[in-house]
Amino acid sequence: TVRRVEPTRLAQLTGNLAKMGVRIGNFEYVEEQLGLGDLSGNKFEIVLRGVALGGEDDRQQAGPGLEDVVREAVAQTREGGFLNYFGLQRFGTGATPTHVTGELLLCGKWKEALDSILAPGKSASEHVRQALVEFFSDRDATKALKAVGKGNAVSSLRTLLSHLESRGSTDYAGALQAMPKTIKSLYINAFHGYVWNNVVSER
Repeated sequence: TVRRVEPTRLAQLTGNLAKMGVRIGNFEYVEEQLGLGDLSGNKFEIVLRGVALGGEDDRQQAGPGLEDVVREAVAQTREGGFLNYFGLQRFGTGATPTHVTGELLLCGKWKEALDSILAPGKSASEHVRQALVEFFSDRDATKALKAVGKGNAVSSLRTLLSHLESRGSTDYAGALQAMPKTIKSLYINAFHGYVWNNVVSER
C-alpha cells in the first residue's frame, strides 16, 4: 500500500517496470494499509533446463533415465519434504550482517548493536561511508548527521544520530528505541533465521 499517491501516478510507473518484466495494476483505495505478516503466500513456477545425469557426455543419452531420477526426487520431496533455508536477503548487505545486530539487541548490548548499524559498509555511498568512518573516530553525532545528508537510504542512520545529538552521545538504548519497530524487528527476525538455518543444517 502507498499513501497519498494517485492511481494515475502508479500507472505511469508501469512503463519502466514493464522493461524489467514487472506489471502492476488493479489499483484500489483501502481503509487500512498492509502490515507485516499480511501476505498470504507466494506462488512460483520453477523451470529446469539443460539438466543432465553427470557430465556433458551424458546429456545426449540422458533420456528416460533422467526422467526416472527426477520422478524419484519429486517423490522423495513430496514424502519427506526439504530443508527450507532463509535466503541471503534475510541477512542484509551492510558492513554487519543483520543477524549479528539482532543477537546484540536480544542480549541487551546496546552500544555494540548501535555501532553495528552505523558501521560503514561497502554498499553505502561514498559520502555516507566517509561520514560514518569519521563518526567512529570522534563520536561527533552532530557532524555525522550533517554529513550523511537526507533521504530514505539513510533514514535509520539519521534516527540514531539525531537521538545521540539531542539526548546525549551515550544514550544507546534510547537511540535504538527511537528506531521504528518494523526496522528493529528485521534485525530480530534475521537472528531467528540464522538460528533456524543452523538448526536445520543438523537435520
